[in-house]
Amino acid sequence: MENIQPEFRRGHTVDRNGCAVASFISSLVGLFLFVILLVNDVDDIPDSIFIVLFLPMIILPILGVIFGSLSFNSMRGKGMGIAGFVISVILLLLIFLLLIAGSMV
Repeated sequence: MENIQPEFRRGHTVDRNGCAVASFISSLVGLFLFVILLVNDVDDIPDSIFIVLFLPMIILPILGVIFGSLSFNSMRGKGMGIAGFVISVILLLLIFLLLIAGSMV
């Protein structure tokens, strides 16, 4: 019987270009939803549509931060990952500041 040796491979590095793109796209969609809710009068929007717009506005920047931080290790798409990370962090800060200001009124 023939002895089969496993093939040796060097450490597999994961390319994080997809994470950079996902970070950038999710932060831009979250920013778009934020602008839609900021420009429109909240009293005119039905509650069901408001929830459908508000939840992704919170979830997408969080995903943008996660995917952006995962893309920091890669050279490809690093700028896009940083841009998505920064936009997401700024958007989350704006959302929470507006939530705090709205609860004080």
